Amino acid sequence: MINGCAILGDLSEARKLFAGMPQRNVVSWNSMLAAHAKCGDVEGARRVFAEMPKRDIISWNTMLACLAQSGCSEEALALFDGMRRTDEKPTDATMVSLLSACAHSGALDQGEQLHAYMEEHKIKLNTILSTALVDMYAKCGSISRAAEIFYAIEQKDLLAWNAIIGGMAIHGRADEALQLFDEMTKSGVRPDDITFVMVLTACSHAGMVKAGRRMLNCMKDSHGIDPKLEHYGCVIDLLARAGLFEEAAELTRAMPMEPSAPALGALLGGCRIHRNSEVADGVGGHLLHLQPGHSGRYVLLSNIYATAGRWDDAKEVRGRMLMNGVAKTPGMSMIEPNGTPSSASS
Repeated sequence: MINGCAILGDLSEARKLFAGMPQRNVVSWNSMLAAHAKCGDVEGARRVFAEMPKRDIISWNTMLACLAQSGCSEEALALFDGMRRTDEKPTDATMVSLLSACAHSGALDQGEQLHAYMEEHKIKLNTILSTALVDMYAKCGSISRAAEIFYAIEQKDLLAWNAIIGGMAIHGRADEALQLFDEMTKSGVRPDDITFVMVLTACSHAGMVKAGRRMLNCMKDSHGIDPKLEHYGCVIDLLARAGLFEEAAELTRAMPMEPSAPALGALLGGCRIHRNSEVADGVGGHLLHLQPGHSGRYVLLSNIYATAGRWDDAKEVRGRMLMNGVAKTPGMSMIEPNGTPSSASS
């Protein structure tokens, strides 16, 4: 019943059930620990874990996963050191949580130590563990090591493909990301929406307009996946960076959902790069409506107008910013009529 409360997000009821138990064994303690973890209550999970009279491997794995998923990477690694001083032996779930912690914190040294530990203790690399290693090495900057491990995987599933494609994308290796995508589909593995976010991100950062268009179109046409805000945002960013404002603006209008602030922000950023104040008129107004308290949007729009010599419009944006009580962020500047940036630390 405690697990049921956790699934429903009712941590309060789970606590009541736990408090009312006449006897508690390690299973009930683990259920309470998992309830806190599932509800994102890291502090509560720490407290329950510390109070447990007895722990088993499920207890350790639950706490490690909770810390790793909450970004407490160093604490997760320290907890593993504590676990090693007990009689509990790590499982695949243990290693996946620890490798995830290293990936999120960019801790390559610790990740390599974990890999060495797995080899030393003859922990066999199945697809799940290999994928965790690929993800860790890619996110920690060692993409060549990630690729080496990936190609050694005998049964590559979607998660493994996504890990290496995402790694290539974040390292700016768009051609390889696209090549891997083609290899994946030819192998019979169907991409998901996450795959397309990674591939479109790679196209955007590399300025590969044709490939980006092709990927967005084939999502629905070839794979039956409806593009989401993230996918449209990537392509809008790609088109804006390339100076294709009309196409980018048309895509924002054609989207079946309201354009997101990040997508419009990317379009406005492209207006700044290519000095297009006309497109900035509509995009900027829409963006300020969506994010009236975002100082960076006002500064960017004001500077686009200033660069175009539209000083009255730049002044109007500044006035709107002051009227809405939005403070300029330190480190940002607005261009003055004499062409010099003003201090933004007011």
